[in-house]
Amino acid sequence: MCGAYNRKFIKRRGINLEFKNDICIKDIEKNTKTSFLGKKVIYLETVDSTSDYAFNLALNGCAAGTVVIAHTQTAGRGSLKRKWYSFPGKGIWMSVITHLNFSPAQQPIIHIATAVALVQAIKNATGIITGIKWPNDIILDSKKVCGILNDIHIKDDKIDFLLTGIGLNISQQDSEFPIELREKAISLMLFLNQHDPKPEFYYINILNKTNIIIEILSELEKVFRDFEENNITSIIGKWKEFSVTLGKEVKFTIENGHEYTGIAQDITNTGEIVIKYQDGTCKCFLPREISIRGIYGYV
Repeated sequence: MCGAYNRKFIKRRGINLEFKNDICIKDIEKNTKTSFLGKKVIYLETVDSTSDYAFNLALNGCAAGTVVIAHTQTAGRGSLKRKWYSFPGKGIWMSVITHLNFSPAQQPIIHIATAVALVQAIKNATGIITGIKWPNDIILDSKKVCGILNDIHIKDDKIDFLLTGIGLNISQQDSEFPIELREKAISLMLFLNQHDPKPEFYYINILNKTNIIIEILSELEKVFRDFEENNITSIIGKWKEFSVTLGKEVKFTIENGHEYTGIAQDITNTGEIVIKYQDGTCKCFLPREISIRGIYGYV
């Protein structure tokens, strides 16, 4: 169930983890369980956007798998060009540069794959179980805890590189979110405080950003490998398992700006969502073609 977590796992990890005030780049480069992701990490105190910074690095031929991490972003962005609030030191604000062999038509599967990786990574690192709101918002207690923004760069009609931007809320308190976001956003720390109150240092140990980043990179490489090996059915199956959207009545807006209601029924193997209209007819939509909100709240 979305928002649940394994208490025994948390207690075991809470005792032994070494406290780190921020992110240890050397630990990431040394301990990341990957073949190429995270072998080169760039840490910035302040940047407008990690994705913009990473984009320029990629254009200039940086190593595949390079990761850009920031203490804070002044112009972080989410999907549909929405502002992303990157509170200084309160979350993981990072972008990953990847070279994958895929066509632009396969980009919807990348959205789905990266969401699967984040759910797996958060559970591995913290014991917290999250869910996915279509296509790739990470949800906790019916609120957004993590956003993912995938951008591709095309050169000579081929994919040159993929940028995966990740914003994961770690330690914000409710009062630190803008008023308009308090019913929609949550942090991992806020969730733990609400569901199993303990001294703050207990949860800081669990929410070790270095460890979480290591798990994120590991899980991203796994799903990217599945993608390149054409294990799309496996990726789709995991997305369905983690979904908080499928089977629910939703409001959705399509390109013409009109709002409709229907049932989010399925995901196709090409990364489209199947919506069943009130008249019983079904139609498939790509992520860029539709915006979805739940009838009874954010999800």
